Amino acid sequence: MRFALPLLAVFVLAGCSRTPETPERDSMYGAWEGEGRQWNSGDRAMEPDGRWPMRVEVLRTRSGEPAALIDYPSFPCSGRLEYLGESTEADARPGDAVFREIITSGEEVCYSGGTVLLRFDRGLLLYAWATDEAPTVASGRLAPAE
Repeated sequence: MRFALPLLAVFVLAGCSRTPETPERDSMYGAWEGEGRQWNSGDRAMEPDGRWPMRVEVLRTRSGEPAALIDYPSFPCSGRLEYLGESTEADARPGDAVFREIITSGEEVCYSGGTVLLRFDRGLLLYAWATDEAPTVASGRLAPAE
């Protein structure tokens, strides 16, 4: 999984601190919202090239695996995340889930087919996006939706 290593590096830069008003949650399942950030050059040491609101709803399928819906309302585009499996990278944590993003609405403005890594960490959902076709990466720190 060549794409997962840059995604895990994005998590480190996204941070994991919780704010006092963040409700406690014990898994990645449920609705999440927050801000996504994008680096077109892939250089996360620079200021992001873009920021946008985003929402993710993680569901448990009948088989017990996660699936998700994703929405970028300011573009606007949305779609689903198809579960590929747990991350196998050396610095992955148990439960890190890898998905293929399929954009189903707004395909003309959002790239479909990127790889998304979701990590539940201390009541937050960390999101990282990348593709092998371009250096662009994105990340987000999402709190439980109200």
